Amino acid sequence: MDEKAKQYALRLLSLRSYSSHQLRAKMLKRGFSEEVVSKWIAWLCSVNLLQDDLLLTSLVEREMKRGYGPKAILWKLRNKGFSSEEIARAIPTLEAQKEAIRAWSKKRGKDMRKCASDLIRRGFDVDLVLQELRESF
Repeated sequence: MDEKAKQYALRLLSLRSYSSHQLRAKMLKRGFSEEVVSKWIAWLCSVNLLQDDLLLTSLVEREMKRGYGPKAILWKLRNKGFSSEEIARAIPTLEAQKEAIRAWSKKRGKDMRKCASDLIRRGFDVDLVLQELRESF
């Protein structure tokens, strides 16, 4: 059973990156015991095959490039099993958020109200959006 759990975890990780929380849930759903799953997740972390910090950083960068703000990113990553504290450390700086807002307004914005509502729906802070759009328009 131990070797089957290891092979299953390695096969999953060969297909795509998983957080330790996601991998744990998949392995438990497959029927492996909590003890076996914990053992193999600890081993995967020790040999750097399972790196939550690196995965978190890449997910945050991907979502920022897609035009999502901190609130939307926080919600999406919480659903993947990351804690609020981990996500808060990975959320981009205020300057990066301002740059994303400016880029979105240049790309999409002719109407300030529509641009503002789009950005707010995408998880950016209302005050920050209005401040940056006033400067842009």
